[in-house]
Amino acid sequence: TIVRGDRLKSGVTKPCSCVSENNLGVGREKLREGYVDGTSLSLIKPDRKINSNNKTGIKGVCWSSQKHRYQAQITFKGKVYHLDFYESLDDAAKARKHAEENLFGEFIDELPN
Repeated sequence: TIVRGDRLKSGVTKPCSCVSENNLGVGREKLREGYVDGTSLSLIKPDRKINSNNKTGIKGVCWSSQKHRYQAQITFKGKVYHLDFYESLDDAAKARKHAEENLFGEFIDELPN
């Protein structure tokens, strides 16, 4: 079973006791493909499809029913950055886009071709 690393780190998902460093072999290398510094390159692609449960149509932006505002957030290298709450969807989208450019842009630019 493949699970997200942040779920293992947080303890939400527990590792299987039958898995050890010795018996992972090629499987471990296969899991690492497409990852750099713990970041899945496929997840940060600008053309990545938006999840079907996203109601705003914008990656990393959701409606907070508690705050009655839009919340912008971004996840990078296993860390969730809560950007802020915004009255307008447009402002939340701009904040998310700005965070993508700052975090993902430098990261992607540094990758070998």
